[in-house]
Amino acid sequence: VDLVLVAGDLTDGGRPEQMALFKQKLKLFQAPVLFVPGNHDVGMVGRGKVKTSITEARVKRFGAKLGPNWFVREQAGVRVIGIDSCLFESGLPEEAEQWAFLEQQLARPSAEPTFLLEHYPLFLKRVDEPDVGTWNVGPEPRRRLLALLEQGGVHTVLTGHLHYPITNRLDGILFLGNGTTAFGLPRHKQPEGWMLLRVPRRGEVQAEFRRLD
Repeated sequence: VDLVLVAGDLTDGGRPEQMALFKQKLKLFQAPVLFVPGNHDVGMVGRGKVKTSITEARVKRFGAKLGPNWFVREQAGVRVIGIDSCLFESGLPEEAEQWAFLEQQLARPSAEPTFLLEHYPLFLKRVDEPDVGTWNVGPEPRRRLLALLEQGGVHTVLTGHLHYPITNRLDGILFLGNGTTAFGLPRHKQPEGWMLLRVPRRGEVQAEFRRLD
């Protein structure tokens, strides 16, 4: 493995001691590790009966303890754009800053294969689906982000959150949702595991789910 990507939920509550433990676990990897925050790390925008728990303080704590909420890195022959998808529709100042970052980074295609790494999947089954509880990116930021992905020539989007793997394709873009190393959903029915990606010089990324038994 040349590069490890983690799509959020590094902790179970975003507490400083949990973040410190995650940093210790990172030392066990031989390859470089890139990661983004999930709702368990910084909170979420509430929908329906789910209350909003994301705050500016939690976003800033993640940045101070673990690293930037959004970034671009070129490693192992690929370009990774990582974002904090929990910020979408939050109205926090960091949301506008992240959109400005995305507009700059996706102004034109890159020579290297580019991945977008985020926590929430843009959609579960259909690109025109409404809010599905707190499981997908809302329709408005979804439309805006998809337009930027097309403009920036991004062909692969990597996400987590669901605790089960999904694969979608839209307009030449591959959307891969990974399983989890924690617990599958439904519990005891969905296996735990990780995803091995092979990136060819040309053509679609090859993905293989590896179970943890």
